[in-house]
Amino acid sequence: ELCTDEVQMTGYVSMAYTVLNGMQLFSAALLTGLSFVFGFNSFEIGTYGAFIVAFITLCWFIPGYPKLGERREVNEELKRGCCGLLHLAEALKDIVRDYRQLFKLLISWMLASASLSSITSLSTSYLQFHLGYKGITTSALLSLALLFSVPGSLLTKYLVARFDLRRVYVGILTIFGLSFIVAPLVLVADSFPINTANSTEPLTQFGRCVNATLLDQDETYQEAPGYILFVTAFFTALWGTGIGCVYVANNALYASLIPGARETSFFGIKVTFAKIFTAVPPAVFTYINENTDLLQYAILVLAPFFLAAAFTAYLIDFEKGKEDVAHTLHLRRGEGYKEVSGTAGGGRVMPGKLDEDLAGSI
Repeated sequence: ELCTDEVQMTGYVSMAYTVLNGMQLFSAALLTGLSFVFGFNSFEIGTYGAFIVAFITLCWFIPGYPKLGERREVNEELKRGCCGLLHLAEALKDIVRDYRQLFKLLISWMLASASLSSITSLSTSYLQFHLGYKGITTSALLSLALLFSVPGSLLTKYLVARFDLRRVYVGILTIFGLSFIVAPLVLVADSFPINTANSTEPLTQFGRCVNATLLDQDETYQEAPGYILFVTAFFTALWGTGIGCVYVANNALYASLIPGARETSFFGIKVTFAKIFTAVPPAVFTYINENTDLLQYAILVLAPFFLAAAFTAYLIDFEKGKEDVAHTLHLRRGEGYKEVSGTAGGGRVMPGKLDEDLAGSI
């Protein structure tokens, strides 16, 4: 709601995600340091971690909440119990009818989110069960991804200043898709048979278990060559940077294509679309893991979603999409509100004509 210029908008979103990713990194580093100092076990890490995150959240929420704009009233004709669903249904109908370019972006984000939401969980399983890395190595690699998400979120605004927003978004998704095609080809590991001589804790589908019995003489464990650790670190850093970039690019692109004064409803639609296919990649990965000997290639399941999302986004006519919403942009707070010196408290006021237009649109 702050502006209509795509470069400026990307700057705002980039700043928000830089703070978000930075605080995630800070929280993880703080909790890890405390666990080493005080010797927390896994349960204590989770318990104290929840309190630490809640405290950090309040440090941002308490000073930030009073800065939020005035709250809009819900239409009294709508039933309170389902007004949210009715708003979403109305917004979706309007998108399909009046904002076709925005609808393409929603389809793209639906596909991309299927893979984005699964990267952490599938990468963890891949690192442990295919490459054979232990918990501390896996945690270090995932932390590397989190670390690179911070400069990734900053990088996007500089990319958008040089290239247009749609091209940046398509480029990020394409790199994601290609990386998940190349990764299983180069991230190799050797299999070794497990026996009582080399394992007192047999490997199960849940990890090493001291209570399990070694009945299957064909059971194996994975061990990656030493140089693979550096290759894996490159890919996790790349994916971390991509995660930092793609959320900024998508949110800025989406904000450029939604009508003014309906930001909340349309972002609700975006969140809904993002959840539609999230269960598909983990389900396919699990099937491959449990029913085949092709775990090395299981992570390929993420690539088609990214590439399909990139192709769909490529079909977006960005200029046409901005034209579709141009007549509503004066309703945004950053465009419609104005600072009036001399008012009580020096606050913001709303022109009368805009007040009527906004009320009518709601």
